[in-house]
Amino acid sequence: FLEAGRKYLIAAEKFPNSAIEQESLFMAGESYFQADYYWESNRSYENLIKAYPNNRYLNEVEKRRYAIARYWLDLSKKSPEPFYTVNLFDQERPWRDTKGHGLRVFDKMRSLDDPGGKLADDATLALANEAFAAGKFYKADEYYTDLRKLYPDSEHQFLANYLGLKAKLQCYVGPEYSVASLDEGEKLIKHMWRAYPQEAEKERLYLDRAAAEIRYHKAEKLFHWGEYYDRRK
Repeated sequence: FLEAGRKYLIAAEKFPNSAIEQESLFMAGESYFQADYYWESNRSYENLIKAYPNNRYLNEVEKRRYAIARYWLDLSKKSPEPFYTVNLFDQERPWRDTKGHGLRVFDKMRSLDDPGGKLADDATLALANEAFAAGKFYKADEYYTDLRKLYPDSEHQFLANYLGLKAKLQCYVGPEYSVASLDEGEKLIKHMWRAYPQEAEKERLYLDRAAAEIRYHKAEKLFHWGEYYDRRK
């Protein structure tokens, strides 16, 4: 596979701007993928997309890139790297920052390389979940909102609403600040009951608790400002 990958890259170099270059870049990516040289594989796929944005292999390429990015993120959880680590020997990983490269692939898939592709919504959900798990709730909320608005036919719509609600509740910081995230969370709860009644019924316990929490925080804010104006006479 490694020998095949190198020869495909030579073929691509010798026949620029041709069908041979397009096929060679794709097959180089496939060869390196089969050899578990994921960094080289992804680089060949990205070179293919850069040279031929609407190439006929795009669906297959994005499946491979999604698998590579998912593997890198899972690997970074299983064996985290110190920030100063440089990888010189493991061909499955990038040279450094395995997690960062996985996130970068997902972000490029959804925003630059194939924003209307079959896996763009999956990539957006993966980014949102990673941000949520890392405690970056504002960023997670951004991604969940993108998923709801940009991919209305996605199979992940209920998750985008449900996890988006959790992110919005985490974004609320107290009665001295805006309740915009609470208002948006309230809208999400109503939308879930209206648009996804069966899924919402399964999560009734959490949704009822979230609705009560939102009412409580709103009342808390009114009480806070009531006390403020009372002190001011």
